[in-house]
Order: sequence, then C-alpha cells, then structure tokens
Amino acid sequence: MTLFRTLAVFAAALVVGAVGLSSTGHARVPGSYQQTCRDIRIVNVGSSDAQLIAQCRKRNGKWNKSSIAYKRCRSDIYNDNGKLRCDERGKPLPRGSWQETCRDADIRGNTLTARCRTRSGDMRKTSINYRQCRSEIYNDDGHLRCKGAGRMPGGSWKETCRNARLDGNKLHAVCQKRDGSWRKTDIKYNKCKNDRVMNDNGHLKCG
Repeated sequence: MTLFRTLAVFAAALVVGAVGLSSTGHARVPGSYQQTCRDIRIVNVGSSDAQLIAQCRKRNGKWNKSSIAYKRCRSDIYNDNGKLRCDERGKPLPRGSWQETCRDADIRGNTLTARCRTRSGDMRKTSINYRQCRSEIYNDDGHLRCKGAGRMPGGSWKETCRNARLDGNKLHAVCQKRDGSWRKTDIKYNKCKNDRVMNDNGHLKCG
C-alpha cells in the first residue's frame, strides 16, 4: 500500500508539472520594454488574461519583478521605472522586428517615430511612413525600414538621378544638374502630393 501511494503521488506530481509547462510560454511579446527588462516569460498563454512577466530595471539601477495582461494592450508595452505598462496614448504599433531594438515609439498620422539602436550601440531618432510598407518594419543600423525593397516615390526624378535610397520618409539621391554635373540632394517625399518627386537642376522637389 505504501508503494502504491508513493507511485500515486509521483504520478500526480508529473501531471501538475505537465500543466505548469503547458501554461508557460517563452515567446517574446513585442514592445520597447525589452530594452530594459530581462527574464521575460509568458504565463497562461491560451488565456485571455495571459500574463507577461519580467524583471525590469528601475531608474536607480535595481531590478523589479512586474507583470501585465499583455493581450489587453493594443499598443506599446514599456518599462515605467520597473513596472510594465501599456501605452494607452498611441495607436497599435506596426508589426516587425524593429520593436526589439527600438524604443520611445510614437505614431503621428502616418509617421512612426522611434529611437533605434545602431550597430555601434548608440540610439538614433528615426521615422518612417509606415502605411507605405507592404511588409514588416525592421531596424537597419538605427534607421526604420520596410522589409524587402522599399517603395520609391514616383515622379520624373528617376530619369536624372542615381544612387537613391530611403531613410524613413526621406529620399536621398545624387541628381544631375543642367550643366551635366551631379549633386547630392534629399527631400521628405511624404509631404509631396501623391508622393511624386522631380529633379530641379540637381535638387529634389515635389512635382
């Protein structure tokens, strides 16, 4: 009988352990909190009240255990002096890996602005017209970019400009002047009607 009870207790412990394992997840929930929190885990993944739990750094450098019902948050989850908070002010943040290395995200109109980590470890302020992205957004050495080839603005500028690149909502290019020489120029193309740009004697302008 004693052996039977021992086996029964052991079996029960295995069941409890299995339940505990199934209710705990290790996937990361997007948000700027990841920059200053560690030991991140999720409990009760299948529940509408699933909890994100982490150790978050306070302003004094100490660590504090905090939790939040992350499924109720439709915007950025951030670290507020050691406590996980939901940023109720902003719109839902665009999807993408940029959230892992960027913080202080804000959306105004169609523009997403954030401070993103560069390869050297510095933080750079950058922005992007996120509604023009057909895929996820990522951090490219401190610059917010659309995954895959970014969609260049339309217009005649392409006929006389080269080495074009996008930096958030800014178009950079080297454009030809009337005398045949080339000039570096840039423009915030999201301010142009229908995002159409032209080359005016080596200067990018709306048109």
